[in-house]
Amino acid sequence: GFQSKSDKVLWMIYDFGGGTFDVAIVQVRDGQIQIVNHGGDEYLGGKDIDWKIVEQLLVPAVQKEYGLTDFTRGNPKWKTAFDQLKYHVEEAKIQLSRKPVYPIIIPHLYQDGQGKLMEFEYELQRSAIDPLIEPFVVRSIDICKKVLEEKRLSTGNLEKIILVGGP
Repeated sequence: GFQSKSDKVLWMIYDFGGGTFDVAIVQVRDGQIQIVNHGGDEYLGGKDIDWKIVEQLLVPAVQKEYGLTDFTRGNPKWKTAFDQLKYHVEEAKIQLSRKPVYPIIIPHLYQDGQGKLMEFEYELQRSAIDPLIEPFVVRSIDICKKVLEEKRLSTGNLEKIILVGGP
């Protein structure tokens, strides 16, 4: 995919990783690749999206189902439960790129006061997470625009956009 019909082209590398977002404009000329400009946000990544889904969709469902008013991410009592929620959301997010609905099933979310293991089930829908993800995508696009503008370039100058990263 690194071949080009022209001997002087610009590509954008759009790297939305788990923890950070990075973008680079590279010039390919005579078989050599040179970075023209780059930018990014070290606080913009897939884990931020995961936590948004956990906090906006799953936490209210857990609180409602079990009446846990102290079920918050900052409460050390619930650290293990939140780790499980995040883990399952990451898997669900991957599955939702292929299908509209994915069931989250956690057999042992937490142990109640009587020692009973409590199960949690939630049907996560792509339509519910799209509005949560949109602000993150918009932030990444704004960074891309800025990186182009700094070198007085537009999207019309780009031959390819190469997408990198899990999210």
